[in-house]
Amino acid sequence: MLTREVQMFLWGIGLRPKPQGQGVDMETLARLADGHGVLTLNLFRERLESTGFWQPLLSTTSQQLREQALGQRAARLAFLQELTAQAGGRQVVVLKGLALEGAGLYAAGERWSMDLDILVRREDALFFHDLLIRLGFSPVASVLRHRLHRTHESGYTRPEVGKIELHTAPMPQFDLPSFWEHITPFLLTEGIWMPDVVETFLLLAAHHYHHYVCEPTNYQLVWVLDIVRALQQWGASFNWTEVAARARKHRSQAAVAAWLRFVKEEVEVNLPFDVEAAVAAFKGAKGISISLETIASQTARSRPEYSAPGPKWWPRSTFTQFFLRHWEESNHNVWLTAGLVVKGIWRSLSAIPDERGTEFARIGIDPNDPLRKLKWWPYRVRHLVSSALGRKR
Repeated sequence: MLTREVQMFLWGIGLRPKPQGQGVDMETLARLADGHGVLTLNLFRERLESTGFWQPLLSTTSQQLREQALGQRAARLAFLQELTAQAGGRQVVVLKGLALEGAGLYAAGERWSMDLDILVRREDALFFHDLLIRLGFSPVASVLRHRLHRTHESGYTRPEVGKIELHTAPMPQFDLPSFWEHITPFLLTEGIWMPDVVETFLLLAAHHYHHYVCEPTNYQLVWVLDIVRALQQWGASFNWTEVAARARKHRSQAAVAAWLRFVKEEVEVNLPFDVEAAVAAFKGAKGISISLETIASQTARSRPEYSAPGPKWWPRSTFTQFFLRHWEESNHNVWLTAGLVVKGIWRSLSAIPDERGTEFARIGIDPNDPLRKLKWWPYRVRHLVSSALGRKR
């Protein structure tokens, strides 16, 4: 049963009807709105103002966040202009957060975003890594320059811009040639690109579903709002047969089908298309059911249909979750699951520490030892075996 604060919160962002009765703890409501990334939404502010619940605490916090969001937005748009001016004609695609504003789903500064996601072609990754360093960005500790072409995302930071995620793939399972065929100009910055509305929706569905499967208790309702607004604005114009065909290329049928069932069963919004017909286009694709209560309350640590270990001999471990996540994301396809698992294990085994040697030193390997990479392999094998057996490392 949802608390009255959660019910009022869900009404404020347009996902559920207005609750009956009186009495709301405003500090709880403010924490919910802030934690789920919706405190800056215009609809949320307007609805709470209409009920008299928009207290000074909430209003002041929201205004501060809005000013921060607008300042960061301006800094990121200036950075994109700087980036494209020095890119030498190489294409840069904006993904997710800022792209949703460019697509018209949010007003300027309305959607708070923790980072800026940009996509470049895999062969250009090293060029953009070096360019970001010249522009004053610092790579996060996990960025390995010599492995950029094998990594689908790398992080960089600069104070006024915040964090930049440099992607060579929108999601690891996405079909890159198909994705690159469907990009369109980004209207907020000349020379920058963004995915078309179908690819934007598929990326939102795959990304937000992935995080729900992996981290159901560390999830923001602004991601749900992304899906709902995309369907409200674009759903009527979609050819769902084409959407399903693109989803199959991107191996994200289960994610899209799960979100379509979610908007039909879990939220109460008007959608300008036949949801049943849209679901039928995916021909029975299955996925984990998405629960609004789990997301809104953030109380359950895990869902039984995801984290149950199965047979008694199956270890309760991170490897269990690793396998089941790929099982769900591949829509219960045995061969695709096996391929994703083997690929993930190989990536983990072959990941070499950063060139500064801090990770080598942590496990007792001399960073200057010419055989340090060879000595790293036994450590990675032990690491994976311990994980698979559920042991502490």
